Amino acid sequence: MHEWIMSIGYAILEFFQNLNVGNILTSLSIMGTGMLGIFTVTCVIILVVTLLIKIFTPKQ
Repeated sequence: MHEWIMSIGYAILEFFQNLNVGNILTSLSIMGTGMLGIFTVTCVIILVVTLLIKIFTPKQ
């Protein structure tokens, strides 16, 4: 059991030692652009639905 825990610990240390911060920042930039696009499309859909409801609601 002890050897298994040690091997996991060494694997985690090796992962963080080989981590490239530049790649992480590039990935965050790409993900941020994608999230902004999703937010924009969602706002447009909400605006269009709201306008359609106001236009086509029967007047009493």
